[in-house]
Amino acid sequence: PDIHSYIKGVKDGGPVLSECQEIPIRERAGEYLMFRLRTADGIEAEEYMKQFLLPFAPLEALLQNYRSKDLASFDGTRWRLTPRGFLVSNS
Repeated sequence: PDIHSYIKGVKDGGPVLSECQEIPIRERAGEYLMFRLRTADGIEAEEYMKQFLLPFAPLEALLQNYRSKDLASFDGTRWRLTPRGFLVSNS
């Protein structure tokens, strides 16, 4: 892929990607979960299940374990990493 082919594709309404990779749903869900846990908004079970059509219960059990180690917090609705959990997630 080069910039000239990309620009030509955009101008001509043609292809702009030389390759495309399909990411499996569980991998996308895992990436989404880790990204959202690292934000101030965190993640809500309903939002995750609606987005990926996957159960949240196995993740909630894991998050409960992280909570007991002060790595995650739960406000009754949303899960987030604690500052300590954020540092651990970086390593």
